[in-house]
Amino acid sequence: MKRTLCLILVALMCCSLSAQAVATDIVYDGEEYVYYDDYMTFQSEDDVHEAVSGGSLHQTPAEINYVAGQLIYHEMSGGQGLFNYYAYFESRGFLARQFVRYLSNSWAKTDGYTWSQTNTVNMGFSGSASLNFAKKVAVQAGLSVSRSTSYDLATHIPADASRFSKLGFASDMNSLSYRYKVYNAAGVCTMSTIDTVTCPTIDSYLIVYYQ
Repeated sequence: MKRTLCLILVALMCCSLSAQAVATDIVYDGEEYVYYDDYMTFQSEDDVHEAVSGGSLHQTPAEINYVAGQLIYHEMSGGQGLFNYYAYFESRGFLARQFVRYLSNSWAKTDGYTWSQTNTVNMGFSGSASLNFAKKVAVQAGLSVSRSTSYDLATHIPADASRFSKLGFASDMNSLSYRYKVYNAAGVCTMSTIDTVTCPTIDSYLIVYYQ
């Protein structure tokens, strides 16, 4: 009986070790699912030269906390307020280490990569409003529409030479969903949809991706 229990415990321990050995982070790069084990973290800078049409240069303030239904941004167009455009807060989220792009061209077996060029990541957007309106909403909410990471020295990141890999760039992102509403001169709502922006945070990454 004792021997049977010992064998069961050994089997369970082996299964646990095996699961830890293959544990990894999986990400979709736009074409296929790839995975990674190791990465290096860097801090990016807000591109304060990013200005929205009709606006001015903007120093990103601290993030503002909104409650559901609270007005984030409003603008008018048509001279006499022919149309009114509103953005009302819906929800906010956080996306860790989101794939941005590959920095090497082809899959290869190599023991490491070296990188020194500045990387930039821009705001993503999906919805019915114009991109310019979405940028204004993001800026008003205290989010960055563009951030860049510079490397003081050439940075080397090791890779597993037994596997095909690519060097890639990723960033943490804040997501902001808001209700976009349009009213005509008669005060009639002609559109009501949920739009979402995904904006880069201060943390960016160099990651070795594997097939």
